[in-house]
Amino acid sequence: MRALEIGDAAAVAALVSDPEVIKQTISMTTPFHEGEAERWIRQELEVEDQKHRVLVVEEVRSKALVGTVSVHVKRRFLRRWGTIGYWIGKPYWGRGYGTQALKAFVPYCFDVLEISRFQARVFESNQASQRVLENNGFRRTGRIRLFVPKRGGWRRILLYRLKKPS
Repeated sequence: MRALEIGDAAAVAALVSDPEVIKQTISMTTPFHEGEAERWIRQELEVEDQKHRVLVVEEVRSKALVGTVSVHVKRRFLRRWGTIGYWIGKPYWGRGYGTQALKAFVPYCFDVLEISRFQARVFESNQASQRVLENNGFRRTGRIRLFVPKRGGWRRILLYRLKKPS
């Protein structure tokens, strides 16, 4: 993994413009052209600090961008907690990139960003993302209905959590 850069816009746009990828995300929309990807990257870089972090997931040999992983950090009382998000481009599905990215990212967030717990939300229909979370120790804590206008209205969302090991 590495830091997100403006030069990643073309690769991000190519992967995120796939309707199969975008339909699994809550916030991104199609089409996702290079200009939109550039604006998204600039926005992410502007807010990146101890409260927000986005990293690129790369293929080891080719260094090709395969997706991103991110955390939005919030504070409740004296504890910091994070909402984790990630996406992997369709050509790289089923190869373990999501699982490996979280395996590296979660300890980094616990140690460097001093997060005490994570939460994650996934569409109930996204079984692959559920496996990624479960393979990294996340436990399902609930299910809600969420109005997602970009996805046609009400959708069932599964909630996951992970606490920092003692």
